[in-house]
Amino acid sequence: MAKVAGQAMLEGLVLMTLFTMIFVLIKDVIHPFNVAEQQRIDRSRDQIWRAGELSEGVIASADYPHATRAKLIVQPLTMLSGFELPVENMRQLQASRDYRPMVQLSDPWSPKSSAELSRRPAQLTLFARLNELGLPFLQRMLGALHFTEELAPDNLVFGYVNADATPAEVDCAEELPC
Repeated sequence: MAKVAGQAMLEGLVLMTLFTMIFVLIKDVIHPFNVAEQQRIDRSRDQIWRAGELSEGVIASADYPHATRAKLIVQPLTMLSGFELPVENMRQLQASRDYRPMVQLSDPWSPKSSAELSRRPAQLTLFARLNELGLPFLQRMLGALHFTEELAPDNLVFGYVNADATPAEVDCAEELPC
């Protein structure tokens, strides 16, 4: 029985030594490496997320599948309505000693002002170009006739995009209090 108790103490001592060696390995080797890699990732993020500028090592390109497909779709819209969808929005940071490789897709086509919230989507409608070519004038001429009043430009608006998701009248008409 004494032999078994000694063996348990010896196994416990070996196990404690093994845990101590693993802890020292983690503390002295793995943790500093992990901290250095995290700092490298943070520097890379800072470099690629600098707004509006291409910093050192960051290149902009349109070399991704969505950009090539979007060019085919947007090209006719650009010719017809002047709508632009920039596709050179992939910012890429190359790997180096100080930086991890990273890619960011920026969003240059989002509206920059509140007026663009309705103007830019309106450019995507079929009637945007027709409005530029004089459809409202034709509507005014037809609306002047007594039997075609509903075709007047204030009654029938082509290419209009409402920036509000839900008009206030709809909310008040429901059971909800206004």
